Amino acid sequence: MPPPDHVQGQAIDPRASTRPESPSPPDPIIEAAMRDVPRVLADMENTRDYYAPHPPPGQRIVLNRRLVRELGDRYRHGKAVSEWAIHRLVDGGFLRARLAQSDWPSSLSRDGTWQGGGRYEVAELGSRLIGSTERLWEWWREMENSRSEALREDHLAFLEALAATQRAEEERLLRESDHYARRERLRKVLCDDIPSQAEDSKEKRAGQFAER
Repeated sequence: MPPPDHVQGQAIDPRASTRPESPSPPDPIIEAAMRDVPRVLADMENTRDYYAPHPPPGQRIVLNRRLVRELGDRYRHGKAVSEWAIHRLVDGGFLRARLAQSDWPSSLSRDGTWQGGGRYEVAELGSRLIGSTERLWEWWREMENSRSEALREDHLAFLEALAATQRAEEERLLRESDHYARRERLRKVLCDDIPSQAEDSKEKRAGQFAER
């Protein structure tokens, strides 16, 4: 199953770019990490940090850095590879990105009023809120179904190759057995014939001696 197209740009907030600052790794290893994202994300707990919204039933919302860490822990994908995989899935509309929000510090003044406070948007890439979409899960199911079919075909091909090998071995053993049987028959004939020839030769010599 090929990785999804990553040219559509589907982040909810256009400011919530997920493009990493690291150099782009080779496509094959990015695509391998992309295929592992839904497996990892499905097992993660939804975050409540940074005012993350409640996702719809069956969906996930996590911090970018935690998803990157899980991809590394479970499938040994490097940080740059994981970040680029997430970015491509966001651009393809398989994931959604939101800006995280945090609180400004606040303090109680001498007159008893609170000063400061309020929220601000977090610019750090690792704090992006990454949400799943139904399209991601559909792609995952298609991948797994294709993989199961490929495994089934590989298994059938293996069984056919194994059966062919067994047939060839049985034929070889049969040929060897037949050759052995013919050799044994020849040996028996020769063994039976040699005493007879020896007896004939002995009688012939005895007759020659008697004639003398």
